[in-house]
Amino acid sequence: MSEYLVVRLKEDTSEPTWIVLDEGGNRVSQAACGPLQNAVADAVGRQVILLVDGLDIVNTTVNVPVKSRARLKKILPYTVEDLIVNDIENVLICSGERNIEGEIPIAIVARKKLDDWLSRCAEVNFPVNLIYADTEGVPGIPGNLTLMIENERVYCRPPDRPPFVLDGINLNEVLDIISFQKPNEGKLRHIVIYSDENSYAHRESEIDSLRERFSSIEIQLLPEGPLSKFGANLVNSPGTNLLQGTYTTNSYWSELFKPWRFAALLLLGFGTIATSTEAIRYYLLSQEDAALNSSLEIGCQSIFQTSTPAACRSEIQQLLSITGVSTEGLPVPIFLSTLSVLAEVHNSANQIEAISFRNNMTDLRFISPDIATLDNFAIRMANDGKFQVNILSANPGENGVEGRVQILDIAR
Repeated sequence: MSEYLVVRLKEDTSEPTWIVLDEGGNRVSQAACGPLQNAVADAVGRQVILLVDGLDIVNTTVNVPVKSRARLKKILPYTVEDLIVNDIENVLICSGERNIEGEIPIAIVARKKLDDWLSRCAEVNFPVNLIYADTEGVPGIPGNLTLMIENERVYCRPPDRPPFVLDGINLNEVLDIISFQKPNEGKLRHIVIYSDENSYAHRESEIDSLRERFSSIEIQLLPEGPLSKFGANLVNSPGTNLLQGTYTTNSYWSELFKPWRFAALLLLGFGTIATSTEAIRYYLLSQEDAALNSSLEIGCQSIFQTSTPAACRSEIQQLLSITGVSTEGLPVPIFLSTLSVLAEVHNSANQIEAISFRNNMTDLRFISPDIATLDNFAIRMANDGKFQVNILSANPGENGVEGRVQILDIAR
C-alpha cells in the first residue's frame, strides 16, 4: 500500500508540521511539528507532498482549446498576463489536468519563492515529489461553499471555482467578495466550515451571523488543525503540482531505491572483483600460451628450419610416413597416461621428490605428512583398476614420511 508524507511548510519563523497518510488519505500517524530535518526519516519509502503558503500563489482556471502540452506552455503566459505583477521571466506558470468542464487549472508562483522553499529542503536533504499550494487542500463539495478557518486566515472554495485564501478579514466580508466576483451566480444556500477549536471560539459570533444568509451551516472541528484535511483532499484529488519545467523532479522510484543503494553498490563491487579476477587469469593463461608457442617455434626452427607450427607438424607426419609409422590411432603413451591420473589424485600435502619411468613402470619418491596420507594416495591411484600400486617403503623422517611408490599400468 502506498503511503504519503504530507509536510506543511509555514513561514520561515515557524516550524513545519507533517503527517503520514495512506493511499486513501486516512491518517497513519499523529501530526508532528518540529525542524524539517526531523521529518527526513519519515520520508523514506513514501511519496512526499509539500504544502506551501497559498498567499504566495495565484490559482485560476483557463479555457483554451489546445491539447498539446507544448503549445499550451507557449499560450499560457499571454492568457494569464493580467494576473502577473512581476516580469513573466520571474514567475512559473503551472498547469493541471483539464476538468470535465474543459477548464485547465493554473497555478502561478514566483520563481524566487519556489527556489527558497526548495533550498530549505535541500539544506537538510529532504526529498520532495510534489508541491501544492495549501489552498488546493480545501475540499470541494458540489453545491456547497467551503470555508476553512485558521487563526486570522480564511481559506475558501466556492463551488466549481478555484480556491483562495484571505488574511485578516471577517467571514461576511469573504462572502461579499465571492458575490462580487460572480454577481449573476445563483445564491449559495449551504456552507461547510472547518476550523480548529481556538479559531472557532474566536469567530463564533461571525459564524452565528452567517445563519441568516444560508439555509444550512455544517461545522466540523479539527482538533489538530487543517493539515490532515489538506493532505487527504490532495491525496484523493491532486492539485496543480508546482514542480514543472526546469523544476521537474526525478522519478519517485529513485527514492524507493535509496534503501537498497548500499546493497547494489556492494553487488557491483563483487561483480567488478570477479570480472577483474577472470581478466587476470585470462591474461596469465595467454602469457603461458604465448610462451609455449614461442618454445615450439624455437624447437621447430632448430630441427626443421621453420618457425611455423603447422609446417613443423607437416614435416613430422612426412617423416613418419616414410618410416611406415602412422599417427592415427596411436595409443596414449603409458607414462603420459600415468602422469594424467597422478595429476588427478595428487594431494598437495604430498611433496614429490623424484619420478622415474622404466619398462612400463613408474617409480615415485615423495614425502607425505603421515602414513595414512600415503596409503590414501595409493588407494585413489588404483581406484579405477588401470594401475597396480605398490608402496615399497615408508620411513619416518624430519619432514614427514619418506615414501617410495611403484605404479604399474595393468590395463595394456
